[in-house]
Amino acid sequence: MSELNKHWADKLQSGDRCLATIRHDYDGSKNIHRAIVIVIENMRFVKEVFVWYNEKQISIPYNELTEFDPHEVSKVKCDLCSYSWIAVRPEELKKLECPNCGNLSHFENQSI
Repeated sequence: MSELNKHWADKLQSGDRCLATIRHDYDGSKNIHRAIVIVIENMRFVKEVFVWYNEKQISIPYNELTEFDPHEVSKVKCDLCSYSWIAVRPEELKKLECPNCGNLSHFENQSI
């Protein structure tokens, strides 16, 4: 497959999560946007994924998918200089650059 024909969804594997638009059969006002789905099987040859959504198995074409990039917001504290700030970051991120000291360090979540 050439680079021009690749789609980010080609890399999806069973168990991965992504966002999808789930189209209603005849009433567009009932479409579900940004639904979180779980991949069962990636059918690369037809550019669709077979997914779990709301206890149902459905097929969704690649063009109805959006990458799932969960973020969290919390007050954090730099482990080096103890500066605190509110950070928006990907859920799995382990280190942040401190806006005070500029070091890339681990951080602690704090209650607000």
